Amino acid sequence: MKKILKQREANFQSLLSLPRFGEKYQTVKDQTVEKIKDDVKINIQTPAPTGISLPNGTRKKCLISGDFATYYDPSNGVPYNSVETFKVLKKLANGDYYWTQIDNGGVNSIFKGGVGCYFGEFDAKHAKGVPEGF
Repeated sequence: MKKILKQREANFQSLLSLPRFGEKYQTVKDQTVEKIKDDVKINIQTPAPTGISLPNGTRKKCLISGDFATYYDPSNGVPYNSVETFKVLKKLANGDYYWTQIDNGGVNSIFKGGVGCYFGEFDAKHAKGVPEGF
């Protein structure tokens, strides 16, 4: 109860500092400005926006088909546009595709983590006439 009374008293005192009706506001507050150091580094650690729309209103594209995304997978935030592409995303997450690392991100690489790509499913059928294991 004492806490509430102190809060009400503080609110009342702030109301008394306001000008009365018809008077001009003449109260000057102490304006101190803290100078921010120029050498302070700011690390933004917010995650990338999820969903199918970017902050500027454009729609994201499906990473599998290249078409505009209609849905996104909430488990990993990847946008997709059809049931087939969603199945491919789930198979990728389960490790059902071959991953080949072409470049390990060495001295001559322009990419920090290297370059790699997915090639195909482990148990997928080969095209007709292709030798086994090709």
